[in-house]
Amino acid sequence: MRLIEYQKNEASVAPLHHRCFGREIAGKTWPFAGMAVNYVEMPKDGYAEPHYHPHSEHIYIVLEGELVINNGQAVLTTPAGSAAHIDKAEPHKVTGNGRDDVKYIIITVPPGEFLPAAGDF
Repeated sequence: MRLIEYQKNEASVAPLHHRCFGREIAGKTWPFAGMAVNYVEMPKDGYAEPHYHPHSEHIYIVLEGELVINNGQAVLTTPAGSAAHIDKAEPHKVTGNGRDDVKYIIITVPPGEFLPAAGDF
């Protein structure tokens, strides 16, 4: 059993992300079952550029606000109390709704690299 005080962890911003402040719950400092888990606070002007993870998939669990995910073919608005899945190698960009800050948990399996996606969608 282990208490993880993630709010005490230093916030960082992932590659290709802007003003998305993540605090590690599990991953680099505490390896956990081949996944990374982060708590993210994204102000209304935060976003992630179009990118993909060639070997990783994501689950976004939205706690507050609305997370808007665009994969270049469809836009998925994910409100608080909902979750969204991004498949392995699926290009995506992430924003808020432009009105509200967003807080979410992101689970990445397995942790992996961030590569820019072609185009601006």
